[in-house]
Amino acid sequence: MIVIDADTPVLSDLVSSKLPATFTVKTPRPGDPFYYRCPEIKKRIVLKKDDVHFGEIISTSSQVVGPGSIHPDTSTAYEVIRDLEIASVTREEVFSALVEYIPQ
Repeated sequence: MIVIDADTPVLSDLVSSKLPATFTVKTPRPGDPFYYRCPEIKKRIVLKKDDVHFGEIISTSSQVVGPGSIHPDTSTAYEVIRDLEIASVTREEVFSALVEYIPQ
């Protein structure tokens, strides 16, 4: 399991347009977490471009805040916005879609 934690609308739009529709959560902040099955990605990857942080790929030995949780700063709930089956993707598909944000 991986979660592409898009911290910006730009990255959310990119994931939505380049990868399969999947279980997705709305956070109180800009951007969305997208849940995927991808056994080939086994470590956390910070997504950035020109030293600007856009999000992370969360993987093994990490955790994310799930739907129903309340954000401590905004008191707003995390909500399911796409209640779909968690899609499977390959490492190649993820890296191809997000190539400009994955450190080389």
